[in-house]
Amino acid sequence: MTTSRRKKYGQHILKQDSVIERIIDSAKLFGIESVCEIGTGTGTLTREICKRAKWVTSFEIDKQFFENAKKYLGHISNLALVNEDPLKSPRLDFDVFISNIPYSRSKAIMEWLAMQYFDRAIIMLQKEFADKIQSQIGERGYRAISVVCQYSFHIRNLFAVSKKAFYPVPLVESSVLQLVPKYTTRLTAPIIRNLNAIFSQKHHKASVLKEKFLVNNEVRSVRIDHLDFDQLVHIAQSAVK
Repeated sequence: MTTSRRKKYGQHILKQDSVIERIIDSAKLFGIESVCEIGTGTGTLTREICKRAKWVTSFEIDKQFFENAKKYLGHISNLALVNEDPLKSPRLDFDVFISNIPYSRSKAIMEWLAMQYFDRAIIMLQKEFADKIQSQIGERGYRAISVVCQYSFHIRNLFAVSKKAFYPVPLVESSVLQLVPKYTTRLTAPIIRNLNAIFSQKHHKASVLKEKFLVNNEVRSVRIDHLDFDQLVHIAQSAVK
């Protein structure tokens, strides 16, 4: 794949074996779980996942990467390589999610993941985006995606990854996180769309939402970006028919 095509997907290939090993160790796979991976890339991480998982489904939307991965990984019996966009499937069946998430698709993939049922995830994200999904009420980075992730997951920072661990070298550092779903109802696409619409007015008081959403009197005078994720999800749910 050319550098320009990599940039299209915001995809940087992880080349350091030590980082791959830490990701695999963090996933704590014992040969009994099914794993979903988004972004097969060169297949180096995929190959190591297959050694410890019962079954792996790895998605790669780039045709050239997919064809190369078939040649490299085609002999592995517990692997399904798929040349499709998994985000077009509203619900997939897997136990563990592992991904070096393409930078340009980080938000869309995290929203999709919030709608899935699974046991745990180990993901690598651009550090700036990893910080954003963990931003707290009132902070500059507090966005709809912060609400989606904090409502849906227990988030744990595992380790930082230098930009020198990738090819081509990105402009930013990366972070590896663990996500464990909370015992809450999974979000739906309409709720997530509503959260994004609500945050388009994040600097206004919640009273501006009352024409479309059900907003309790006690929060109408509070700025939208000063409401917690439970309050915001409740508001977003109120307009879902």
